[in-house]
Amino acid sequence: MFIKVIYSDGMPGRVRSSLLGRLMKAGEIVAYKCSEGWVELRRKQSRNEYDGPYTRVIIPYY
Repeated sequence: MFIKVIYSDGMPGRVRSSLLGRLMKAGEIVAYKCSEGWVELRRKQSRNEYDGPYTRVIIPYY
């Protein structure tokens, strides 16, 4: 079975489903199409740092 993919250079293509996992780990694929639509593998980095209050509760260890 072939799956539609977009390579890291922006070119579309098709790969065998057995190779999809290896290509994802190698970073050669940035998106692939599944039954629900396109899945993007690149994480979008947030450039905004969180400036809100510190909300974690510190529990002392006894």
